[in-house]
Amino acid sequence: MRTLIKNATYRTRNLLGSHMVLFRALSMSPKFSTRLTTEETDLVIEGFPRSANSFMLRAFALLNPAARVAHHVHVPMQIIKAVELDIPAILLIRDPLNALSSLLIVDRRLSLPLAIRSYINFYERVHTALGHVVIAPFDRVIDAPHCIIQAVNDKFGTGFHARPLTDDDIATIFGRLRNIHQRAAQPENLIAIPDRKKEHLKAELNDLILNCREYPAAVAIFQEIIARSSPAH
Repeated sequence: MRTLIKNATYRTRNLLGSHMVLFRALSMSPKFSTRLTTEETDLVIEGFPRSANSFMLRAFALLNPAARVAHHVHVPMQIIKAVELDIPAILLIRDPLNALSSLLIVDRRLSLPLAIRSYINFYERVHTALGHVVIAPFDRVIDAPHCIIQAVNDKFGTGFHARPLTDDDIATIFGRLRNIHQRAAQPENLIAIPDRKKEHLKAELNDLILNCREYPAAVAIFQEIIARSSPAH
């Protein structure tokens, strides 16, 4: 029963987040209402789950604590609405094998075909917006988030603070992520920090993902979007 509920909930959110009229219904959810793109938003940071959403948000917030950021809804309409409202946006993307294996570690009840179709749908829906956002590949976010922020400044004429993170900055970000999960009493597998145990679990899932018939389509759209991303500063 929990598996059915989980997959039904996931499908519903994806449906609401893929169509502008339905997207407005998410504002009625306490979980998402404060994270949605609105006219008051300064920046949108959005991507498929497990694509460095938390790290990019925390890195940006560390350097720009007063900025109003829309984030962590994981639906394409966040990006599309940002473009419609002429709001700067960062589109996060990670290769589907690692994004999907990481997502399935978070909740093994989620259907693999549903997860892959959700990945494909997310990036297909934002395809028309690619020229109006900063595309942020996972590795670039982890290695140099300040370059992503500077790319936003260059593209949109904004003045967000952008400097390389120090070791202390990174420790602060990881500490904040741990504190958030501890306060929410969430299991360790949900924390958005690299972990050896997670890597072992991901390796076990890789064969399942690679052999899923929907997977090649996910790889194709990932490669197309990465080819359109700008080089790092």
